[in-house]
Amino acid sequence: MGGGRWALEGTAALNPDVEVLGTRRDLAEYLTTLHPARATGHPGVRLRGGEREISRFLDAIAAFPQPPQGSTPSD
Repeated sequence: MGGGRWALEGTAALNPDVEVLGTRRDLAEYLTTLHPARATGHPGVRLRGGEREISRFLDAIAAFPQPPQGSTPSD
């Protein structure tokens, strides 16, 4: 696998390394949850792919969303 092919919809990429599955509402909630509270087992969201690629995906989105100004990350 070459890496870097991620899909948010089943038709977004052929043979993605990571698929992010869930309803629009669940995905929005997942992606707007601050990184320390975000988990691969988030209710309503399923990440499908190899462990290494899922880890790369989670690392890539760890910077989003930004914590409110004046707060500090807890991890």
